[in-house]
Amino acid sequence: MFKKYIIVTISLLLFTAKAFAAAPATVIIHDKGVIWGKDILLGSIADIGCSDPQRLQELININLGFIAKPGDEKTVSNYVLRLKLQSSRVDLSNITWAIPESVVVKRKSQVVLAADILTAAEAKMKNELIKNHESRKWTLEETNTPADVVVSPGNLELTAELPYGLKYTVPTPVYVNINVKGETVEKIICRIQLHTFADVVVAAKFIPANHVLVGSDVTIEQKEINPTRESYLTVIDNAVGKILRHPVKIGDIIDSTALVKPDIIKRGMPVNIVGKGNGLQVKTMGVALMSGSEGEIIRVRNTRTGNIVSGRVVDDQTVQIDLTD
Repeated sequence: MFKKYIIVTISLLLFTAKAFAAAPATVIIHDKGVIWGKDILLGSIADIGCSDPQRLQELININLGFIAKPGDEKTVSNYVLRLKLQSSRVDLSNITWAIPESVVVKRKSQVVLAADILTAAEAKMKNELIKNHESRKWTLEETNTPADVVVSPGNLELTAELPYGLKYTVPTPVYVNINVKGETVEKIICRIQLHTFADVVVAAKFIPANHVLVGSDVTIEQKEINPTRESYLTVIDNAVGKILRHPVKIGDIIDSTALVKPDIIKRGMPVNIVGKGNGLQVKTMGVALMSGSEGEIIRVRNTRTGNIVSGRVVDDQTVQIDLTD
């Protein structure tokens, strides 16, 4: 009875082992392969045949290494292949193998051209200028040229952003995001200089300092300007009759900071002193103690009382003082 039990038990064990034996498989590894992601899977470099779908999938998914960058390639030797296979923890029994001396694997890629990256950056700048209602003429200049970028294959989209807004006096950094399948894989920084232009008053010839401008001294030309400054003149009449602080050469921009009004009252001249304030107006004679232009504050002496007061030059004969204090 005991001997019969042993025989039955052994028979059952043999039957179970046979029932769970791995399905036969055939693996033919090619000497060249292409992968779409970073992982080198057996299924991407080999033809695998197996009647068991689960085992087939396990063999396909055996990881044999990786290639970090799209477009790169890697040579995997026969020795390394066997080590990777043995360490995979996948049942490799009952498989017929065909393994070459080495396998050259290349990671699939696509190239994003530098021109396309710049186009995306410029488009973002243009949209921002339109959004800001920039009415002056402007141009864009790339101050750095990005290189072509190699990325993974898949649906490609370029988006741009201005994290610091538009810059006028220095190049504007534009971040271009390279998105593959909806995921940002690279971020490229383009720096673009914005140039703005306006019709402004310029010197029509060399003009020395302290010269009183006349109409023939100036003209209107389109010039590149610094839009953060507001002292440019766009009307010739706003320059005529004023005095240049410093000499300028032909074509130089003339702005309000370079001009002063001529003195219309000279020191020692007799003037009318007009006092206004608190509903009162008084008038007396005085003498200018300073020269001054229209709107400038100068000191004058009251001829009758000898008092010295400060007042604003109204015209070439009148200085007005404030009586509200």
